[in-house]
Amino acid sequence: MDSNMKRGSIISYFCGLIILFISLFLDWYIFQAFDTERQLVASWSYHIFFGWSTSLSKESFINYALRPESFAIPLFLNLLYIIVILISGYAIIVKATESSSVFTYIHVCLLIMVIFYCVMFPIFFLFPNQLFFPYVDYENTVTHFFHYQGIGLGYILHLVSIVFIFPYTFFSLMTMLKFEKEQHIAASSLNVQLKEIQEPLDLDTLIAEEQLQLKRRR
Repeated sequence: MDSNMKRGSIISYFCGLIILFISLFLDWYIFQAFDTERQLVASWSYHIFFGWSTSLSKESFINYALRPESFAIPLFLNLLYIIVILISGYAIIVKATESSSVFTYIHVCLLIMVIFYCVMFPIFFLFPNQLFFPYVDYENTVTHFFHYQGIGLGYILHLVSIVFIFPYTFFSLMTMLKFEKEQHIAASSLNVQLKEIQEPLDLDTLIAEEQLQLKRRR
C-alpha cells in the first residue's frame, strides 16, 4: 500500500471510530403506533446503554400499554466496547500500529466487535421479543393501530462504520503478518548459517590431544 492509500485508510479509520462512537448513543430501534387518524399514540426508542425511552407523556396509558418488552445489553460489554474504541483511536493518533502487534490485535478485535453487535442485536434481542428487522409498517388487527417498527440511526451508523474501519484494519493485519513472516525467515536463515560455520566438537580427539600435551611437558 503506497503512502497516499495508507494515509487515506488512516483518515477513513479515524472517521469510522467517530461514527462508531456516536452510534452508541443514538437510537438503535424505534417503535411507534398511530391511531386511525394517524395521531401518534405510542413512541419508544431503544438505546444500548439506556434501554427504552419515550418522548410522550408519562400519563399516556396507551403509550405504556404498547411499550415493547424490556431487554438490556450487558453493561460490561458496552463499557469494554468503548474501551476498545478509545485504545484504537489512541493507536491511530500515535501511529503505533505498524510497530506494535498489540495495537493491530486491538484493531482486529474492534472490527470483530462491530460485526458481533450488528449480528447480535437483531438475533438475540429483536427477534426473541417479536420486533421486526430491519423495519415494518402494518395495521394491528386487534387494536386497529398502525404500527411502525424499524432500526434507528444509531444501528445504521454502526453498520456504516464497518466500511470505514475495515481497510486500515486489514492493512495493519497484513503488515504485521508480513513482518512476522520476514522475521521467521531471517531467524531460520541465521540458524542455518550458524550451523554451517560451527565445527562439530570431537571430545575424544580433544582429550587425546590434551593428554599428549601433558606427556610432552613431563
